[in-house]
Amino acid sequence: MKGVRRFGAIGYALIGFILLALLALQFHRQSVARQNDIRNRQRLLASLAPDLERLQRYEDVERAIRDALHRDAAPPTLPAHLPAPAGRETKRLPPAGGWRGLQLEMTWPRIETPKALEVAVFCATNPPAWRLGRLQIEALENAGHCRLQLTLERVEEQQ
Repeated sequence: MKGVRRFGAIGYALIGFILLALLALQFHRQSVARQNDIRNRQRLLASLAPDLERLQRYEDVERAIRDALHRDAAPPTLPAHLPAPAGRETKRLPPAGGWRGLQLEMTWPRIETPKALEVAVFCATNPPAWRLGRLQIEALENAGHCRLQLTLERVEEQQ
């Protein structure tokens, strides 16, 4: 400090200039590091862009399929060669979480056993948005006839 006093104001100005130069150098280094970080992030985003676009297309297709299933999920109609149910009842289930359910109960008080099995197989495999929730077959006294009750269920997101 004695040397600085000897030079007076010029010494203090010189020290101030050196400190400001060091500070400016530090800010410049931080700026360069930030720019490099931004370039690296942009490069990473550019390399991920095709994957993100593909993911968006997959999500769009999945949403379209799900919407089509629910839009086309009218209660299933049985083929003409199968007997129509004697009783048909549709119930809305109370919402749970973000989902609501729908139940369709169909009953045949007297149906031939092979036809009952055919109806059960059709209802278990054909309507895509519906699933077989309950199946009850009771044999009747008459050989080859039974009582059939089945419940189909489907769930959909609340909107």
